[in-house]
Amino acid sequence: PGVTLDRQGRPQNADGTPAFGLWTPAQLLQRTTAGSLSGESVMLSPAHQAAVERWIVKQKPAPVPVYRGMWMSKEQWADWSARHVTGSEPVRLPALTSFTADSQRAAAYGRGGDVFVTLKLPGGRAVDISQHSVYPQEREALLQRTIVARAGQVTWASPGAANVTL
Repeated sequence: PGVTLDRQGRPQNADGTPAFGLWTPAQLLQRTTAGSLSGESVMLSPAHQAAVERWIVKQKPAPVPVYRGMWMSKEQWADWSARHVTGSEPVRLPALTSFTADSQRAAAYGRGGDVFVTLKLPGGRAVDISQHSVYPQEREALLQRTIVARAGQVTWASPGAANVTL
């Protein structure tokens, strides 16, 4: 019924036949990245995503901190901050959320808003996938598992730019 990985890390069906052709989870990542950058809508099917998730949890996490940048309106920031910074609601980041090991690159993401928020996770939480990317200079890393964390230190790099360490 399900898709598993063979000894070489290739997806296979329950009967041992290759699943998704001969694509490895790393090739699925590369195809998804390449497709999204070329303007195509490339989404992983649930079976493809499951194969990538099983592969990524077997990889060694990067020992360096990773960052994710996002824009919020003032209202969104007020709500997010009230829930996660001053409130007690943890931040929930789903598995396979994209981060970068380059804090400057994280600051370049997003399109407009009132407050730019940079999330910082300590090392050991994400897997470096830059070797599988068509743009390795982005130093992309994916979360191995869903992360539920409390917002820790919040600093203001400049007016309208918050840095949040989880």
